[in-house]
Amino acid sequence: MAQISSQSEQIETGTVETIVVEKYLQKELEVSTVITASDNMSGISELKYGWSNSKNEQPNEYTNVDGILTSPIKIRKMLPQGIYYLWIISADGVANVSETVSGAFIIKSPKN
Repeated sequence: MAQISSQSEQIETGTVETIVVEKYLQKELEVSTVITASDNMSGISELKYGWSNSKNEQPNEYTNVDGILTSPIKIRKMLPQGIYYLWIISADGVANVSETVSGAFIIKSPKN
């Protein structure tokens, strides 16, 4: 199925690189992340992601990724300060589904 990595840690659903844009006095900060998914057999037919405050509880909503699903996909999200986990669900062409949870994204203003 697909691969995900966060700071050189291999998990199973794409590659995640994180850049947190920190701005003083903002209630929300922008998180920019790249997801890459691949399947050498039947290809990727579905890819979606969502943010949760827990690595054990799925997000309340997911965003479906459209277009070429094997290209690096850059996502951006404004998030309030806190700890977040990126959940990724992918499916291949024969309906095998993979669910992956990233390591923690710690979002905080440089002043805090």
